[in-house]
Amino acid sequence: MTIHQLRTFHVVCRELNYSTAADKCYISRQALRQSIAALENELGGPLFLNHANHIALTHKGERLQKESAALAMKLIPLTDSLPLYCYGDVKAYAQIRTGKR
Repeated sequence: MTIHQLRTFHVVCRELNYSTAADKCYISRQALRQSIAALENELGGPLFLNHANHIALTHKGERLQKESAALAMKLIPLTDSLPLYCYGDVKAYAQIRTGKR
């Protein structure tokens, strides 16, 4: 299980809609479904039940959500902010290098 998979799982849990969750994760719906499918494969069963207009958590999905909620509360904000920090560090480094020339 990766941080990315856990993050996408929790966003889908919150949204209960793959398209909306994909938009929130800034990935395609197909990439989100593949991430969830890989997680389901690793855990040995479905995490969501697909209905005509919506999705719902299975028993296994509810348990994963409950067991990983505290971890997700800490990791999701961290992973959301990392690209900004990385970009900021690279930009600052480039400015320093440019300024020395």
